[in-house]
Amino acid sequence: EVLQNKLRDFLRVVDMDLGMSDSGNAYYAIHLKHTDNTKAHATQFFKETVNTIKPMLTWMNLFAEALNKDVYVQAGDTIEYAQLIEGIQFDQSLQQQLKTLIPNGGKKDLAESVKALISKLKTEGLIVEIDRYKLRYQFTGKLELMQQALEFIVENEQIYDESASDLQPGLL
Repeated sequence: EVLQNKLRDFLRVVDMDLGMSDSGNAYYAIHLKHTDNTKAHATQFFKETVNTIKPMLTWMNLFAEALNKDVYVQAGDTIEYAQLIEGIQFDQSLQQQLKTLIPNGGKKDLAESVKALISKLKTEGLIVEIDRYKLRYQFTGKLELMQQALEFIVENEQIYDESASDLQPGLL
């Protein structure tokens, strides 16, 4: 609480305050004065956030479909390399999605493409390796942060342009 008060004091110098998500898991700066400039700044930031998160959601959808799940994978869920291969190898649609998600995906075989996707997710901090020998991975809490960020944007900014029109609150 002392740190929150210090942060609030600092933010007030620049006409901002500290906000907190409903879950209490995240804090963010809010403008105290709503001008056209602050609105434009927030809108641009939200669009950039959506554009950054959108590919990650596509990856998560691929995982969900490959594992025959009805919902996106969640933080703490685990997956094995072999499960991914098995879920994708007989599904042409998933193979095509994988090729579009991976740079030079069309030039790689399925095993290489899945390895490249896993590598990308590790780099993004979305998964961590929990068993090197079984090639088993666990999804991190970054997924929850992405979901909360999108929920916040949808609730507070209502950005529904071409880049965010497929974001539906029920899927977050």
